[in-house]
Amino acid sequence: MAVDVTEIVGQGNMDPTKKQEVIALLRNLPTDATTKRYLYARWARLVNVVSTPEDLNAVAIWQQ
Repeated sequence: MAVDVTEIVGQGNMDPTKKQEVIALLRNLPTDATTKRYLYARWARLVNVVSTPEDLNAVAIWQQ
């Protein structure tokens, strides 16, 4: 999946201090949990934030 996370979260949120804002923004996206979790992990990697299971669950609960 090739996606520009900056376009989704906004340039102003491409900062590690914006973690809670990004989690809230992604939580409210009209898409599936897998995509939300992928987008968060991608954002975290780009801004050098360690992506924890708690963060991922805050974005979207894993659905099997």
